[in-house]
Parts: sequence; structure tokens; C-alpha cells
Amino acid sequence: MDTLVLWALICLTVALILFFVEIMVPSGGLLGIVSALAMLAGVVLLFLHSTALGFAGLALCIVVVPFCVRFALRMIPKLEMVSPPSQVFSDQPAVGATGQAVSHLRPVGMCVIDGKRLECLAQREFIASGTPVQVVAAEGMHVKVRPVDEAV
Repeated sequence: MDTLVLWALICLTVALILFFVEIMVPSGGLLGIVSALAMLAGVVLLFLHSTALGFAGLALCIVVVPFCVRFALRMIPKLEMVSPPSQVFSDQPAVGATGQAVSHLRPVGMCVIDGKRLECLAQREFIASGTPVQVVAAEGMHVKVRPVDEAV
């Protein structure tokens, strides 16, 4: 096997792996960009070996990428670390709703309110994990909470 073809296969494999790592690890798109560059490098290496192999690799990428993107879009809502955008904007808790802090709020942390896991802001000070909380304000994406014993 020619070294150009071997390096092209390595680049394409790295591109595929980095694409799926991008789904799991929030990198701000950096891994996705590196993945696209690796795929481009693989296709260029195939073209350097032969035009026919280059077009075959390009066609394969054109066919595989939409399937990978569709798979990624189906997987993202199932991951715990990423909440679907519809939950972020439309399901704000009502003022007075109660819940529990599931992480320390220093001043930002996670709470479960009305069965939904939300990022919340402590209105005044540190709130320890496991503390019962009450919503005192819900403005856009910001949910402010106090410990239940202080919420009046």
C-alpha cells in the first residue's frame, strides 16, 4: 500500500473519531474544525495519489458526512450534559416553585425544580448541594433561587 493512501486513511479515520468526540465533549466547535481539516487532508492525499481515488474518497465523504450529522443530531438530546434548546427557553419555572440544589451554587449551579434540571443563580450567597431552594425570579434564561428557609 502506498504511503499517501495510508496517511489518507489515517486522516479520514482521525476525522471520523474527532467528529464523534465533538458530540461528547463540549469544545466550542474546535474538535469539529480539526475533524473537517483532517477530512480535507485525507481527500487531498487521495487526490495526490490518483485522481480516481481522490474522487472516490470525496464521494465517500459527501455520502458519509450527512449520516454522521444526522446521527449527532439524534444523540445530542440524549446526552445529560446538553439540554435541548426548547427546555432552556420555554419551560421556565414559576416564581415560588420549589426544588433542590443538586450542585453547589457559587453563585451559579444546577437545581432540580419541578422535575427539571436547570442552571440557577443564588440570589445572595453560596447555597450547598442538597439544600431545598425556592425560585424568587425567572427572567429569560436566568433563574434566581434562595434557600427555602430564607424565601419569604
